[in-house]
Amino acid sequence: MYYTTGAGGERQSASALYDEDIGLYLWFKAEVIEALLAFKGSALGWYTSGTGSVKCSPDYSVHFGVNEQSHINAHAYDIVKLPLWQQKIWHGFNISPDGRPSRELLASQFETNPADTTAPEEMFKIVISKLNAFFSERFDGPLFKPHDHAADILRNCHRFRALDKNGVLALAKAISRLTVDSVDVDHLRQLVKVDPKEKLGSLKLLERLLLKYCDKDVAGQIMTPLHIAYGLRLGDAHLPSKTDLEDALRDLNAADGAHPVKIGATLLARVSISLYEIGDTLYAGLQAEDERLSPSANQASTKAP
Repeated sequence: MYYTTGAGGERQSASALYDEDIGLYLWFKAEVIEALLAFKGSALGWYTSGTGSVKCSPDYSVHFGVNEQSHINAHAYDIVKLPLWQQKIWHGFNISPDGRPSRELLASQFETNPADTTAPEEMFKIVISKLNAFFSERFDGPLFKPHDHAADILRNCHRFRALDKNGVLALAKAISRLTVDSVDVDHLRQLVKVDPKEKLGSLKLLERLLLKYCDKDVAGQIMTPLHIAYGLRLGDAHLPSKTDLEDALRDLNAADGAHPVKIGATLLARVSISLYEIGDTLYAGLQAEDERLSPSANQASTKAP
């Protein structure tokens, strides 16, 4: 088996690469990740924003990086030491070098200076859990209702779902299923004391709760990524026009002409930040309320001239 190793199409055999000790990297299409994850026992994990590990069986994980062109880089030796059937999967997506190798992968493997960044996939998973815990503690119930397939959906919330426009829409649907679609609407209606005749969806109810602790402009900015994700989620069922999609991506601050994989990462990051800011705003507001209602604060106010 021969791998493409040079920009001019140069190739080297797997046996030659097995003895390679000069830090040679291989390039692969981003589609290789989804191909690997199609196998039972596969897993995708993240070390930094642009590096992670992937395996298509319980053993033999590969440390990879994502470069600026959204291609996958892996050390040649890490690939050719894999079982032959796994090498064949990687080999099918091997391409000529395009752009520099992943900066964060180089920093980790050769500069012993791993990047201090967090993958949006990890951020998304963490912030959902923390926001639910916060709501349970302060509002006597989680924000997001339990979902029978939550673990499976969460595993599919990664940038490599977004390999094309339809993939971006599918990722938005997965994100929304765990956020907008899972909001406990009845619980929120009780918290904001909505008139029973007033018809408000989960996003409007959540914004109404925020408005108790911040002004309208701030609440709108915080909620924007969730609205974008939900709009794209609807597009997964009813294909949006080119203009609608372009407007949504512009609102996400995605770079013009960005690779879909980068758009997927941006979408995950923006939604994660939105969820974090919801929790942070509510926490600050509740803390201020607690301080105003605390006995020491009341005593101080009565002594003030």
